[in-house]
Amino acid sequence: EVVLFDLCALVQEAAETVGHLVEGKPVQILNQCDTDLAMETDRSRVGQILSNLLSNAAKFTEAGEIVVEAAREENAVCLRVRDTGIGIEPGDLESIFEEFRRVRSSEAHHGTGLGLAITRGLCHLLGGDIRVESAPGEGTVFTVRLPVILERES
Repeated sequence: EVVLFDLCALVQEAAETVGHLVEGKPVQILNQCDTDLAMETDRSRVGQILSNLLSNAAKFTEAGEIVVEAAREENAVCLRVRDTGIGIEPGDLESIFEEFRRVRSSEAHHGTGLGLAITRGLCHLLGGDIRVESAPGEGTVFTVRLPVILERES
């Protein structure tokens, strides 16, 4: 359902929802969103994108921080989830969005290999896209760009 909502509030909700995944670890989840960042799109799907990215960051970050940034860029919102986790090998960056694909660095962690495939699908469904930058041992940055207003089919 397409509704008007505050993205910063949704980021805060998502961060609180995955907070239990970093309990007991020296990891902080930081919300660095521009205030008054309204979007008119499918709130629950944007929430799912955020939850998937934050859950992944929490799973692969043993110490440091997970930072969520959101800012308006023309008619789009740029949403970044940056972590200080284990990172991804350069040769694995292209395949992480494929269904059931788990990269070598994630073998010690449980998962279906579907979260990032679903996340990319949701980004495309909402008229946006997702990119990843990472370096082993230095962490990962996922960047999602979504239209501020989802064009409704007539």
